[in-house]
Amino acid sequence: VINFINLYTNIIVVRAFTKMFAIAGVRLGWCVSSDNDLISKLYKVGQPWNTSIIAQQCGIEALKLKEFPKKTAKKIKILRQNLEKELKLSNLKVFSSYTNYILFYIDEHNLHNKLEQKNILIRNCNNYIGLDEGFYRVSVRLEEENSKLVKAIREVL
Repeated sequence: VINFINLYTNIIVVRAFTKMFAIAGVRLGWCVSSDNDLISKLYKVGQPWNTSIIAQQCGIEALKLKEFPKKTAKKIKILRQNLEKELKLSNLKVFSSYTNYILFYIDEHNLHNKLEQKNILIRNCNNYIGLDEGFYRVSVRLEEENSKLVKAIREVL
């Protein structure tokens, strides 16, 4: 999408280092837009300092890992496809994704509480605009963790 920002002023690309590089605590990211007025407004409502020195250093080091995002994206794609397949086999309505999250629906509206009793946390999405009870979101994890999730879902259902 970033290749289209000069063609359209209504595109804003927002990216974060936090998930890809496992540095959630430092809160580092950026946005790009060809709408200079919008960028000026963002600066006006933002903090006087955009990021900490620690976050800046983390970003500099992360940018040196040129192949890491590509390798990670390939790995997540395979893990996501496998997890989606297993969730579908568990009779969940799975909404396919290109991200490292999967949204699904099930008539069981208490699934998150049942899984929490097994020390597994999933996101109940009933407070998302447009989603109701029974919608959940899970992140794509390592194969062992994904298997543990699927096994637990099958046990509680």
